[in-house]
Amino acid sequence: GPDGSPVELPSAVLYEPDHFAALFRALKPGGLLNLQAETLNIPSDLEGIRTWREQAQGVGFARARYGSLMISSYPTGQIGFLLCETAAPSEPEQGAPSERRIVERYQQMVQQGKATSYYHPPLQTSSFILPLWAEQYIYSDAKEEESMLSEDVATATPVVG
Repeated sequence: GPDGSPVELPSAVLYEPDHFAALFRALKPGGLLNLQAETLNIPSDLEGIRTWREQAQGVGFARARYGSLMISSYPTGQIGFLLCETAAPSEPEQGAPSERRIVERYQQMVQQGKATSYYHPPLQTSSFILPLWAEQYIYSDAKEEESMLSEDVATATPVVG
């Protein structure tokens, strides 16, 4: 707020555990939930991403994965999403589509004259490949990575090797 206190936005209720639980209950077996999940380029957003992923799994989602999209209209050029699946990945006809199904769907689009100049299957499948530091933070259950958020990741030296 104007006095420097944190501002609670009306949309915050969408990311509360009760709302996640209600969404989980509303989905059929094999259902998917896709939420906007901020950017991995802002430390406070990174904390939220991990919290939301943990909440999703805590209410019963079999898998919750963070994906990243390039979008020029967003301030950091990147926005993320959290794809939550009610079915385990081992159940092939439920949950997120396999790479084979993604390619088949794209081939159908092309055959029907519905191809675009932007989308192709690697864009979809690669969205779940994250920078190592983000992957380690988001998918770690340990809280001691808090120090990662205080580091200036823009100047961090990558370790090759």
